Amino acid sequence: SPSDALMDLMELNTTPTHHAKALPDSERKAIIEAYPPMAHLDYRAPAIIPTAERMMNRGQKYENTAIKQLQYLLSAAFRPLDILIHEMFTHENGNPNLERYSTMLRDIHRLLLHVCSMMTQQRNNIAL
Repeated sequence: SPSDALMDLMELNTTPTHHAKALPDSERKAIIEAYPPMAHLDYRAPAIIPTAERMMNRGQKYENTAIKQLQYLLSAAFRPLDILIHEMFTHENGNPNLERYSTMLRDIHRLLLHVCSMMTQQRNNIAL
């Protein structure tokens, strides 16, 4: 089990994952801005299929906008993760654990991408 120090650092002992209090916008923005975006990466949510968007009624457009906002919020997790991966490969070359850590970070990245992809798919399916 994790040490008390790790529990405190990661705030693992405060609230269950899906019931944590939302960050105030100012705190969320401060976290995001602490990590510069990686060059050539677009963190914005994609547009949906134009045909799907044209077929949406008012309620569906609201649902699409809500999911797009969640995609925007989720995309913020990529910035510190991408910078961490970059830092590890730049400064930790001799670390014998680099391959194991890289595998974990790749898996985290892939799982986050999966959620983003599913959200885009959901947005496209709203009106279809």
